[in-house]
Amino acid sequence: TGAQFTDPATSVEKMEELVRNETRYNWDKFSAQNELVLESFKRSNLTYEVMDAYHTNILRPDLHDRGDCLHTCLPNDNTYASFLHHMLLNQYDTINNMLLMDEETDR
Repeated sequence: TGAQFTDPATSVEKMEELVRNETRYNWDKFSAQNELVLESFKRSNLTYEVMDAYHTNILRPDLHDRGDCLHTCLPNDNTYASFLHHMLLNQYDTINNMLLMDEETDR
């Protein structure tokens, strides 16, 4: 549609409909491409964790320049840094709790 958004969206369903009908940026292919990447990770021996930013991205079309949903264009935006920080803290807490449990078991 090429619509320029100036505010956050309020409906995931309406934004998903827009994504299904917009072909200029291949938005309609993102879901399938994400699934391919996830399947590759699942088949690998890698340990990974997915940062799910789906709702953050689909509900904030106002942060994307010229309809480009791959890049958030808000100066000084630290949304993804905050997500990553949260994920790292959760991982640290999980490892720390496991170590504490091991110490208690050894006693």
